[in-house]
Amino acid sequence: GALAMASQRALLRSSVPHVRGGAQRAARGSGRRRCGVRSCDANDGAGAGAPTTLLERILKRKRMTLEARLEALGGLEGLQELMLDTPPVSPPNRLANAVAARSLAGRLAVVAEVCEPTPHTGGEAVASAARAWEAAGADAISVWTDEEYTPAGEEDLRAVARATKLPVMLCDYVLHPLQLVSALKSGACAAPLVAQILRGQALPTLAGFVRPAGMDVVVECVNAADVKAAEEAGVALYGVGLSVGLSLGGIPGAREQIVRGLLAELPFGAFSLVGVSSSLAEIRQAREAGADAIVLKRSILNEGELRGLTPQQVLEAIEPIITGDD
Repeated sequence: GALAMASQRALLRSSVPHVRGGAQRAARGSGRRRCGVRSCDANDGAGAGAPTTLLERILKRKRMTLEARLEALGGLEGLQELMLDTPPVSPPNRLANAVAARSLAGRLAVVAEVCEPTPHTGGEAVASAARAWEAAGADAISVWTDEEYTPAGEEDLRAVARATKLPVMLCDYVLHPLQLVSALKSGACAAPLVAQILRGQALPTLAGFVRPAGMDVVVECVNAADVKAAEEAGVALYGVGLSVGLSLGGIPGAREQIVRGLLAELPFGAFSLVGVSSSLAEIRQAREAGADAIVLKRSILNEGELRGLTPQQVLEAIEPIITGDD
């Protein structure tokens, strides 16, 4: 298949990377003092410094898990066999197409984030949620697959992909081609790459690895250096505040300014996805900053301004904002 045509050199160069310089230095080079990063939704209530520890713990655990999976698969030979058995993404299902269509129509695309509850339902909960979001008018679904949030991420991904015709994006920290191949095989058409945790050639290698298969990668950026690295990797989709949040030291309006500044750095023809975690004001700010899509994170749906609403009610509430009619 098309995926098997990916460069063998890239495959052999691929390895499980380490955190680039530490998450605490994520904003270095941005030209904006007091801008750092925090992991995941950073809604765990932990004190200062704890989210960085959480991110490092997640990445350490993920490296160990990946090494064990690769060994069980038979190393590179096993990964190559998995690649050969993985079909490419059908163009109508691509996330980039969905975002571009909405942007050209003058409205924000809406990506809804879903995650299996505890106890795990075997994927039934996320599948039901995906169907509800599709019926309500969402444009894509993002599925959390990290072991920190679900014991069966690939099962959840398959359940959502079977339940909806919308583009499905993996929501995880991607460190190795194995994760991308597994996501493709489970029905995902897009995956995030966090520039801050992919150093050296890791970002362009991973971005190029799945390009022949038609998989879209969304490179999450926190500063201008990240944007440049993503541009050099040849990506078309850029993310802000998806899995790595901006830590702004409590400065009023700082998040809005940084999002606006990052989006202004994007190359011509690029599309952007901005995560919203707490309020309708964030959606409005994303639109005014020039975003092409928003990702409704679990935090805004479970604890934020949209908590307790059904997908239909959520889309009705944000319709005036995403169309600019507010």
